[in-house]
Amino acid sequence: MNTYTVFGATGLIGSYLRKELSDAHLQLAVRNSPEALQVNEKEVLVDFEQLENYPDLFDADAIFCCLGTTIKNVGGDQQKFRHIDMEIPAKIATLAARHGASTLLVVSAMGAHPESKIFYNKVKGEMEEAMKAAGLTSLYIFRPALLMGKRRENRTGEKIAQAIMPVFSPLLGGRLKNYRPIHAKTVAQAMAYFARQPQPGIHTLLSAEIQAAV
Repeated sequence: MNTYTVFGATGLIGSYLRKELSDAHLQLAVRNSPEALQVNEKEVLVDFEQLENYPDLFDADAIFCCLGTTIKNVGGDQQKFRHIDMEIPAKIATLAARHGASTLLVVSAMGAHPESKIFYNKVKGEMEEAMKAAGLTSLYIFRPALLMGKRRENRTGEKIAQAIMPVFSPLLGGRLKNYRPIHAKTVAQAMAYFARQPQPGIHTLLSAEIQAAV
């Protein structure tokens, strides 16, 4: 049975990912306990400021990083946002490479670029560059468009977009197909698929490629 570590296991994609990996032993690196654990799951309550104190988390066949927040959730503090969405994932990648976890799969965002004028996309781009520099054997970067699915937290803007975008989705063909909304379950399925059969190198998947993998 493969062993996987999931960071962000209680979030939208992480919750679906746990279901997709029910045939594996899962280490859930969390700040707070999930509502319920399955028989294949082990929770590890983590101080994310001291990740180096948890070497066993990085002794895994693959590591999933589904961490992320919003500017609203951190009270508009850009440094806090950068810390959660870039610095912590970068540390995870560094420790994964150091402790021999050859495969890391991370959720980024459509439009991620380290020189983007949009702060969110810039931070995601910086995170990707840090991941690439870690020296992992296999790195999978997932850049979904608008995520569909029910979140625990209230994101009013996303709810409005989720209601509107599916209407226009069929019109987004050709190069625009990567802008079609994609369900979080689909992203989780693709992540599980590539974790089971990783290939060496750096692989960046947009929404259309994520959709095609499942």
